[in-house]
Amino acid sequence: MDSRLELALRALGFCYGVLAALRWLWFALLDGSLLRRRGRQAERDLAAARRRFWDLSASPVPNFQHAFFTTDAGVKLHYVASSWNPGDNPNLVILLHGFPDSWVLWREFLTRQKLDRESVYVALDLPGYGGSDSLPVYNADNVLETVTAFVLGMRERCIQEEDDDRGQVVIVSHDWGAVVASRLASEAPQLADHYIMTSAPIVPLAINNIMTRLASSQRMLHTWTKEPLRLTLLRNAFRTVEPVLSQIRKSSYVFAFRLPVPLIRIVSYLTGTTYLGVVHAIAAQGLSASVAQKPTYAVDALASSLGPSPSQCVAPPAASSSTSDANPSPPDTTTPSLAYPPSVAARARSTTAAWLHATAYYRDGLAVARWTKSLQTILSLSALDPSSSVSPQTSHSPQTSFNPRASLPTIDTTSTTNGGGSVSSAGSTPRRRRSSAAAALGALTHGGKNGNGNGGHHPHPQHDHPQRRRSSLSVGSSIFDTGSGSGIGGAAGGLLRAPATIVVGGADVAFDWRLCLEGMAEFIGHKGGAVVVVDGGAHWVVREDVGVRVLARVVGGVVGAEDEGDGFEGEKGEVGGGVGVNGEEQGQRAAVFVDEKSGSGGGGGGGGGMKSLLSGLSGVRVVVER
Repeated sequence: MDSRLELALRALGFCYGVLAALRWLWFALLDGSLLRRRGRQAERDLAAARRRFWDLSASPVPNFQHAFFTTDAGVKLHYVASSWNPGDNPNLVILLHGFPDSWVLWREFLTRQKLDRESVYVALDLPGYGGSDSLPVYNADNVLETVTAFVLGMRERCIQEEDDDRGQVVIVSHDWGAVVASRLASEAPQLADHYIMTSAPIVPLAINNIMTRLASSQRMLHTWTKEPLRLTLLRNAFRTVEPVLSQIRKSSYVFAFRLPVPLIRIVSYLTGTTYLGVVHAIAAQGLSASVAQKPTYAVDALASSLGPSPSQCVAPPAASSSTSDANPSPPDTTTPSLAYPPSVAARARSTTAAWLHATAYYRDGLAVARWTKSLQTILSLSALDPSSSVSPQTSHSPQTSFNPRASLPTIDTTSTTNGGGSVSSAGSTPRRRRSSAAAALGALTHGGKNGNGNGGHHPHPQHDHPQRRRSSLSVGSSIFDTGSGSGIGGAAGGLLRAPATIVVGGADVAFDWRLCLEGMAEFIGHKGGAVVVVDGGAHWVVREDVGVRVLARVVGGVVGAEDEGDGFEGEKGEVGGGVGVNGEEQGQRAAVFVDEKSGSGGGGGGGGGMKSLLSGLSGVRVVVER
């Protein structure tokens, strides 16, 4: 790009960001929130909400508990994990949130349906959010290395890699979590058997579409200047570029977040909490009345974004860890007590500091910058790659071990090469069930279980020399490319190299899907790829009734859970108990689209897997499958 053009674009972006920030200030002044401070009762309500979500001594939601994982680089990550006994051969479902959320984003998904008890569910706070450590810079190297280390650590604790019939690994993600997941699916596909990405584009694809449309519109305008009577050229030029203009309008907040840090500090100090309130109010518009109209909704949403309070960041007295099994593990004296890291306390004391870390994802090049994998990451990924000839030996802490028959413990776990384990206990081995719909999706997912889905594992407390994972998922030598990146022209190019389902809301306030989904064929080329559009669904579709049901079906299909209606337990006054969704009554219609160039029907999918999986959801249609 010409330097003068680049400078002009930067200047325009700066001006647009300033205008967006001034708009926030103006609205905050009009509604009085710019000068208004929370009263005593509001402070008490916020403190109570923070205790519900961030008190490490209590269960944040039923059947879940707080835990920590520390990477070799010393980054301490907070997560919430299921506390039940998953059996010998558990699946692993990892949930990644986005801006401005935390693990709390997934509470509807974790509490309003019948979760598979043969799976471990883990909701992570991304670095710089919630209870997880801050990073000095939120670039591709730092964030992707940290999340990769976490996933590898959870795999080592839960998955029996040397068995053909091992548990499945699913990464479910939203917004910035989905951007991270798309990069992992492109550049480290060995990490999971299936990626589910919601409410976020594949950034390289969106950039490519923007450049293509701008170039096409420019050619039309150039031709029109020579033939001014051909007004259709002028009209078509505008139609071609209109989705780009729409996306720029929807992305005004991105330009504001990319302003110089001193300006962001000022804007955050004046409007940070107000902006969060506006964001959560927009999110409430797509939620069911039973959720959005709760008296505590607004304060709960604010507490989920702000994270722990300063008082909650004080380390409690060290306590021994145990499980609910008959043979509890001995106290772990090799790890520190359950406590948030110091950087979380620093963010808790300053809303401005917390805002700077949360918005740094927009400024530091995470979406498109080249990811230079560390040697440790390359070796760890090679151990999961069946085409690699590198020895997959890993080192383990001699003081700790993990039996997947036990639940994840509420203690801090320091990682080794792939992460460390913590407890060992005994328990029964439930037989895994697999419905016809789940088996159908299993045919779409590489590295799946055998036909009946039954486990055949025996506990291995320690794996000093695990064998190479046996899977049909292969990415060849791509894992050895230390500079693979998803930017335009990068080694990976953003192509998804693992089975992936993309779920988006048709009424998303942040994205124009005409621009972001165009040409998805070439990006979800792997068998099992799909795109799900929930017409009427908002940006936080993962919390909406239809969105949660779609996620439950896809996750259940991958892990081999029995299909029991929609799997919802139901709440008082809500639709539940396995009742299907009626698109007309709910005012929403979910439609599933897969790239039409892949063939019709269940082309390559083993009998229409996705169509079978989503059958029974009124208003859902499968157009084409890979």
